[in-house]
Amino acid sequence: PPGLAAVVVQCLAKTPSDRPSSYAALAAALRPFTSREDAPAGLGVRVLASLLDTWLIVGIPATLCTSLLSDPFNGSLERSQIIAGWVWVAQFAYFAAVEGRSGASLGKRLLGLRVTGVDGAAPGWRRILVRTSIFYAPSMAALAGLMAGWFTGTGADLWRMMAATAMSAVLFFSTARRANGWRGFHEIVSETRVIARRAAG
Repeated sequence: PPGLAAVVVQCLAKTPSDRPSSYAALAAALRPFTSREDAPAGLGVRVLASLLDTWLIVGIPATLCTSLLSDPFNGSLERSQIIAGWVWVAQFAYFAAVEGRSGASLGKRLLGLRVTGVDGAAPGWRRILVRTSIFYAPSMAALAGLMAGWFTGTGADLWRMMAATAMSAVLFFSTARRANGWRGFHEIVSETRVIARRAAG
């Protein structure tokens, strides 16, 4: 195929800088031409990967930092909520950085999942940033509202914020169907998908 021929020509380039920058880059370029078919990842395993990422890999360190900085015994409730809100910023940065660089968060990698473009190629930074920005937009809006004083800082406000962001996550996946590879709204817009690697053989 012309695309495969282009990869071969790139590998044979006389100037090293014109060749693939790494084995990972070469693998990503060759992946669309593999004889092995990658299956769309199901929602169940994706939820499990998300829990691993947000609760264990990011959540535990973020909770420890929040506990140390917010001073829940002597500090104000508003300060505690604002610091807790920055956990969303940490999650956004984590997914954007790790998936932008390697195509998989640690939770996804542990479960054999990977984010790709709809064409099967590496998603690239632009698509990952669009994907992550859309998914975390409601959480960031809630954080901005808290910092701007739109909320009074009561426990009821915090629960309303959490409920709103949970509902938005449900709405994002309202587009997920078997026919479209279980792609959420943020994936349709960013032209990405999550796949489960099948063992070769």
